[in-house]
Amino acid sequence: MVTTRTLAALSLLTLGCGAADDDLRVGVDTRSDEIVRPSGEATTHPYACTIRMGAGGACSGALVARNVVLTASHCVSGASTFTVQCPYSGDTAPATGRESMMSPTGRLSFAGGYIRPESGSDVALIRLDRDVRATRYAPVRLTNVGTGTRAYVIGRINNGTFTNRLWVSPVINLVWRYGPGNPPYALGAATGLTQPGDSGGPTFDANTDEVIGVVSGGSSRSSMYGVVGAHAQWFTDTVTRWSGSPPAGGGATPPTPPTGDPPVVEVLSPADGATLAVDRRIDLGVR
Repeated sequence: MVTTRTLAALSLLTLGCGAADDDLRVGVDTRSDEIVRPSGEATTHPYACTIRMGAGGACSGALVARNVVLTASHCVSGASTFTVQCPYSGDTAPATGRESMMSPTGRLSFAGGYIRPESGSDVALIRLDRDVRATRYAPVRLTNVGTGTRAYVIGRINNGTFTNRLWVSPVINLVWRYGPGNPPYALGAATGLTQPGDSGGPTFDANTDEVIGVVSGGSSRSSMYGVVGAHAQWFTDTVTRWSGSPPAGGGATPPTPPTGDPPVVEVLSPADGATLAVDRRIDLGVR
């Protein structure tokens, strides 16, 4: 079990490959242990999306406007084209995107296969070449986001199986925060919930069903989520410019004040990463 005093060091991974498994092998495509524990298929979330990056790699995302998809910065890094499908929207034909934009600190949120939540918000937007006619778009909350929030996520991995459908996780508690701002760059949970392919999937406040962040990465014992509200003006301005309308959103009661100290985030070299114990690893979730 990861405690608030445990070093949440970041794992070694080559982007576009599978994550290291519990015996620290790098580049393995599947895991034998159960990381993602879905509570059901995301059929009631018409804005939930699957994303293919270029000729390979896959992530998850959320349609936040008629032609704009929210995902993770590390998902769009190095990719110039994206194929997006929203399987529960009623408009299931693939849409292509050729433009993406990371948050202002998105490039700093990962480096050399490591997640660096203390350095930036792992959030990005993709502009599609056509409108996706969803019955509704994901509502995004940009304020009152912090520790004490009860959350759930949507991703495309079903207990280790890669699919073109999307799955809803059980509810977790966000107990760690990273970054100097309010809202912070990232929030973390002492719960293993995600694995490669889930990255970029929306993270929801379980009390309001509003999106507050995206899946950044995780291990069998912990998980990390980039916070959209860390760069609220960038998000609002970009969605408005690309779609012609401001994003849907709303307010909420502030979360419970944080308790205890967050874990120290330690950025390690590849040599160090090869010796990390599983409860100290956070990996990028690109598959």
